Order: sequence, then C-alpha cells, then structure tokens
Amino acid sequence: MIEKNEERLFDLLSKKATYGLSVEEQRELERDFPEWANDDSFEVTASAINMASVDTSEKMPAHLQSKILADAQNYFETNEQEEFQEVRSFERESEPASTAITATPKIAFWQKLGWGIAAFA
Repeated sequence: MIEKNEERLFDLLSKKATYGLSVEEQRELERDFPEWANDDSFEVTASAINMASVDTSEKMPAHLQSKILADAQNYFETNEQEEFQEVRSFERESEPASTAITATPKIAFWQKLGWGIAAFA
C-alpha cells in the first residue's frame, strides 16, 4: 500500500511539474499528501533539465560582456574596500596598535559564483 501511495505521489508531482494538475488532482494532492501540496522541487528539477538543453553556442555581444566584466570588477573592488575598512576599524577598537594583525578580507565563494556564471554565459 505504501508503494502505491508513493507511486501516486510521484505521478501527481511529475504531472504538476510538466503539464499541471486538474482541480480534482490538486485536491487529491492536498488531501492525501498535504506536506507535498506546495512543494516545487519537481518544477525546479524540470527547469534545470530544460536549461541544460539550451543552446549556448551564440557568442555574447562584446559590449555586453565588457559591461558585465567591468561591473563585476567594480563590485568586488567596492566590497573588498568596505570589508577591509570594517576589519581595520574592528582591529583598532579591539586590540592595541602594537599587536594589531593586518588581515586581508576574503570574498565569500557565493559572492563570486554569480558573477562568474554571468561572465561565463
């Protein structure tokens, strides 16, 4: 019985992600599987699969690529400057000048990832 329920849940979620559910099917999903009624993981997966097949052979226009790269450089330089100032300010407040350590602030991986993907595209 559990396997049948899991199969029906999979069918409903798959249909919801690809074709959409009828009113009756949506009610069934909400009634029988309330914890899955608002789940969008199947839609996200379907979108990711769809995006994998997008043709990316067309080259990005040079003016757009240069603008993205310039914006990325400006963004990271600005953030590095702000983080460096915050670190220096904190060091001055918390440690005596003779023992202050100069730290180079690091940009989080996630901050770089978005710009990297944009530049790659």
